[in-house]
This record gives sequence, structure tokens and C-alpha cells, in this order.
Amino acid sequence: MKSLFRSFGVLILCLVVASFSFSQKPKRPKLPSTLGLNQGFIEFDTPDFLVKIVKASQTLAALIPKDTDSFDFIPFDMLESRDSDGF
Repeated sequence: MKSLFRSFGVLILCLVVASFSFSQKPKRPKLPSTLGLNQGFIEFDTPDFLVKIVKASQTLAALIPKDTDSFDFIPFDMLESRDSDGF
């Protein structure tokens, strides 16, 4: 009976360790910026959207509907972490 509990305990420990190791996200190495965020943005104010485009790369940086300011189709606040190749 003791060996059954011991085996069960080892199984539970293995499952916990495995689930923890799979939940860790690997860190991406910081690569050089390719979007040219340091050159600024072009902003357009349309009747329905606020639009931001990166000047250097002509990349859509933000698309925010006017009826809500808590949503962005292109998450502008994450743009700096997505500014290099390989994302």
C-alpha cells in the first residue's frame, strides 16, 4: 500500500513539473529594429477610426475605433516588442 501511495505521489510530482515547464514562454533574443519607429508616425483622424502608420516602413501601427478608446485592432502598446524580424 505504501508503494502505491509513493508511486501516486511521484506521478503527481511529475505532472506538476511537466505542466510548469510547458507553461514557461521562451524569451526571444532582442533583434535590431527593422520598422524604424524612431522616425515617428503619421496619424490620420477619420470619422470612424484613429489610424497611426510608421513613417519609415509604412506599417499600420494602430487602428482604434472612435466609438471605443479601450480597443485597438493593432495593439499599439506592443509595437516596440514587435519591431524586429522574426516575430
